[in-house]
Amino acid sequence: MVEGISRKKVMQGLVVAVLCLMVYWPSLKNGYIWDDDQYVYNNPAVTRPGGLKDIWLTHNMPQYYPMVFTSFRLEHMIWGTDPAGYHAVNLALHTVNALLVLAVFSALAPGIAFATALLFAVHPIQVETVAWITERKNLLALFFLLMATLWYLRHYRTGSTSHYIGTLLFYLCALLSKSAAAWFAVVPLVFAWWKTGGVTRRDLLAAAPLLVMGAGAGLHTAWLEANRVGATGELWHLNSVEHGLLAARILIFYLYKILAPFEFIFFYPRWTIDATAWWQWLFPVLVAGAVFGVIAFRKQTRRDGPALMILYGTALFPVLGFFNVYPMRFSFVADHFAYLATPVIFATVVAAVCLTGRSIKVRFFTETGSAAVFRRVGRAAAVAVIVLLSLKSLGLVENYKNEVALWKSVTAQNPASYAAWNNLGSAYGKIGRHHAALPCFEKAMALRPDLARHAVNLGNALLNVGNSGRALPVLQQAVALAPDNGEAHHLAAIACFNLGLLDCAQTHCRKALDLGTRVRPELIERLSRTGEPE
Repeated sequence: MVEGISRKKVMQGLVVAVLCLMVYWPSLKNGYIWDDDQYVYNNPAVTRPGGLKDIWLTHNMPQYYPMVFTSFRLEHMIWGTDPAGYHAVNLALHTVNALLVLAVFSALAPGIAFATALLFAVHPIQVETVAWITERKNLLALFFLLMATLWYLRHYRTGSTSHYIGTLLFYLCALLSKSAAAWFAVVPLVFAWWKTGGVTRRDLLAAAPLLVMGAGAGLHTAWLEANRVGATGELWHLNSVEHGLLAARILIFYLYKILAPFEFIFFYPRWTIDATAWWQWLFPVLVAGAVFGVIAFRKQTRRDGPALMILYGTALFPVLGFFNVYPMRFSFVADHFAYLATPVIFATVVAAVCLTGRSIKVRFFTETGSAAVFRRVGRAAAVAVIVLLSLKSLGLVENYKNEVALWKSVTAQNPASYAAWNNLGSAYGKIGRHHAALPCFEKAMALRPDLARHAVNLGNALLNVGNSGRALPVLQQAVALAPDNGEAHHLAAIACFNLGLLDCAQTHCRKALDLGTRVRPELIERLSRTGEPE
C-alpha cells in the first residue's frame, strides 16, 4: 500500500472513480454545444499558430482564463476538433476532482469524506459542467483549488514555506482558470477559527496575499463582463433591497437543487425580483432561520456548523447576483454556477444528515440490536440515493448530445425561454432543417418581438425555404429595430431581389456594404446589370 493511504481509502477512491466513469462515459459520444465554438473549434487562438500570445497577453478571448484556453490549444494539437477528446479530459478532471474531494475531507472530517465525494461525483447538478466542453474552466479551477487546499493544510501543519508557496501557485492557477475561485481566499481564516476558535496574526498574514489576488481577479472579470462581454443594461439593474432578495433566493435555490434533484434545466426561468411581493421575503427569512438554527444547535455542531455555513455563503458569493455576468440575461441561476461550491454544499448536507441520524439513533434506537438495524437501514438508504442520483445524471448527459437535443430539452421544460427557441432554430438551420427551424424562430419572435436578431433569423429561415414574400416584411421589421444591422440589410436585399424589387434590393445592398457586411457576390453581380451599388 502507498504510505499514508489505507486500504479502505483506496477502495473508496476506486468506487468514486468507477462511478464517475459509469455516469459520464456516454458524454464521450457527445458533440459541441452553444458557445463551444468561441472557446474551441472556431477560436483562432486555439486552432492557429501564435495563439498563446493572444491567450495570455490580450483580451481577445471570451474571458481572461488563459489556463483554460491553453489546455484547449494543447488538446487541439493532439486531436484537432474531435469533441471526444475534450469530453474525455472533462471526464478525467471531474474524476480527479472527486478523488481530491475525498482526500481533502479525509484530512478534515473523515466521517463524512466518502459520502461527500460520492455525492460530488454523481449528483445531477454536476452534469452541466462535465458534459459541456466550455465549462473546462470550472473543472480546472476546482482542481487547482483542491490542490491549494491540500497544500495549505500541509503548510498549516508544518509551517513549511514551500507548502505555502505551493498554495499560492495553485490558487493563482485556479484564478487563471476562473475568477470565481477567489472565494478560497477566506479558507485559511475559516480553517484557523474552526481549529482553534480564533484567528491569529499569522493566519491573517497567510490569508492576505490570497485576498489581494482574489480581489484583483474578481474586479478584472467584473470589468470584462461589463465592458467586453456586454453584461450591462436594464436586465442587471437592481437596487440594494432587490439584490438582497435575489442573493437569498439563490442561496436557497442551490440547496433545494441538491436536496430535491428532480428537474435540471440548461436555462432556468429568469425570476422577476419584486420587493413588493410578500412571498419573495420568505427566502431571506429561510436564510435567517438557517443561521439561527446553527446558533441554536451550537452545542451539537460545535464550530463545524458555523464554519460550513460561512464557507457555503462565501463559495456562492460570486454568483449571488452582486456582480453582473452575461448568462444572467437568461437566468440568475445555472447548475454550472454552483460547481466550485459543491464540495462545501455536499459536505454541509452530509454533516446535517449524519447529525440528524445520530440524534434519532440516540433517542429511539438505544438497544444494541435496534441500533445495528438502524445503521443497516441507513447504509441501504445511502446506497439507494447514490444509485438513483447516478441514473438521473446518466439520463441528463443525453441532453448534451448535440445542440438540437440541448435546446429541445430546454424548450420542453422552460417554454418561455426566447433564447432557447432562437437557439433551437439556429441548431436546426446548421444541419439544413430549415422547415423545422421556422416555428422555433416564430416562437422566439412572439416572445421577444423587440429583438432584431429574432427577425433576422426568421427572415433568413424563410428565405432558405423559398418564401421571400413572407421574409421581406419580417426583415424590414429587423431593419426598423436595428438600422445598423448589416445582415438584416443583406437578407432584405436578397428578399427584394427575389421579388423583383430591384430598387429596394439596391438600397439594402448598398447599406449592407456601407456597414461592412459581406454580401453574396452573385447578388452584387446580378444587381450590377441594373446599376451596381456604390
